[in-house]
Amino acid sequence: ANKSGTTSLSAYITQHPLVASSRTKELQFFLDKHFVENFLNDDGKSLVREARQKMYLTDYSSQKLIRDPSLISMDGTPGYLFFSSMLPQRIFCVAPWIKLVIILRNPVDRVYSNWAYMLRVGGKKQEDGNLEKAISDDLELLRA
Repeated sequence: ANKSGTTSLSAYITQHPLVASSRTKELQFFLDKHFVENFLNDDGKSLVREARQKMYLTDYSSQKLIRDPSLISMDGTPGYLFFSSMLPQRIFCVAPWIKLVIILRNPVDRVYSNWAYMLRVGGKKQEDGNLEKAISDDLELLRA
């Protein structure tokens, strides 16, 4: 989940010599905006070969992975947890050998951390800095 330590965990994991890091921590490869357009046929079935080739050629140093098959690749996209009703099937279809790591955080701490982050870098104005109002606004968005 966002604001749960995925950046730190990714940094620790990619320090291991057998881990091949991707071009960016959050590939978002399996999310709809990318996957549905490129790797589902008209029946909604995954185009497994095409997805694997694209994933490794675009997001990883494929030559490095070919030279050393013992290397492990990783993707640290927190958004996968939000779509957990559909993504596990999509992920395991394309990469059945995968291991998933999920980080959970105390929900109250996570909400406060996300709110503080949005005030710092998310373009929120200081006068919008009411946490209770932010929670109420988010709940309204979820209901819509």
